[in-house]
Amino acid sequence: MWLKITVALAAISICSPAASQEICAQLLQQGVRDVSTTDTTEARFALLKASMCTTQYDTLDKARSASASGGLDVVGVFGISGSGSDASSEYSSRYNDYCSSNYSNASSDSTLRTYTATANQKLLDSFDKCVANTSERFIRYVEPQPDGRSFNVVFLNKIGAASGFTVSALTILDTTESNFLAAEDVCQSGTQKISFPLRDSFNTVILSCKKVADHQYVVHGISDRGPILPIVIPAVPKPTIGLEERVAALDSRISELKTLEEQLSNKLTDSVAQLGSKIQSESDANLAKWDVQSTKEANEYMFGTWASGQINQARPFGDDGSRYNGKGVNFCPAGSYVSGLQGFVNNGAATDSSEIRFWCRSIK
Repeated sequence: MWLKITVALAAISICSPAASQEICAQLLQQGVRDVSTTDTTEARFALLKASMCTTQYDTLDKARSASASGGLDVVGVFGISGSGSDASSEYSSRYNDYCSSNYSNASSDSTLRTYTATANQKLLDSFDKCVANTSERFIRYVEPQPDGRSFNVVFLNKIGAASGFTVSALTILDTTESNFLAAEDVCQSGTQKISFPLRDSFNTVILSCKKVADHQYVVHGISDRGPILPIVIPAVPKPTIGLEERVAALDSRISELKTLEEQLSNKLTDSVAQLGSKIQSESDANLAKWDVQSTKEANEYMFGTWASGQINQARPFGDDGSRYNGKGVNFCPAGSYVSGLQGFVNNGAATDSSEIRFWCRSIK
């Protein structure tokens, strides 16, 4: 997504030209027009402190004088009104609290966060005044977007009556990965791709560029109006998840896990049912096979009579279960063996008529 921000600048008079030029030189040298007044990076916080925590603003009288000369309205940042010793004491207390704080303090303390947000807006206002009123200067600055995913590079030519300027080279360094990026690949002018040298006839060029949010970039280059001094575009750290967001995320995850548990339980139930059905089917099939095999083996049983301690007059059964009345045998047929006894039947007659039943099983 390409973002283009049109800078609306109002011409506001500055009381002291000498002081104004000095302050503007400092702001324009930094070259960053940060439009975010709420989300402050560590680099931006350092810039605010560097701009505010100087001898130029260390007392209420000095701060009011600097503001009247076009400097930052630090008095407004700390919300001081009135005059006298009480106002001076209150200003000094708030000034010292802020200037002795670090980024961690300023991020966690609600009062310091308010000072930072106000200072951001005041610095932005001063920057815009400087851009609007500065003359005889080639101005370049960047506008990083709050989400850190894009930035604008703005060139303004205010040198003499000359019309137009040329940017012969623009270098973008991703310092997070120590990698140089081709400006032609990450930037464009409006909806048009760019190439170098980049010539403009109207003294204003705005390039819209893509960026990796949590990476820091440095932009610098060469123009026929002078060097484009390095401008640091700070990284925007990945947002820290607060307690409420963490609880909400955990609730959402628990709900997802419950749904997943139900789905797995249903699948397990279905799988068990399918497995049971398969086992039953295979069991039935095996039993049928065993029945056939058992029938075959049963037809191989031999039955004989007992006489004088040996099997005699064996009477084999046929495939249909009927007894053969042919010649009896006292051994299993060739190719089979006695595999066990089935039982002994006493017919109630002489011993020789008693019947012993034994199994003959084929060796095959």
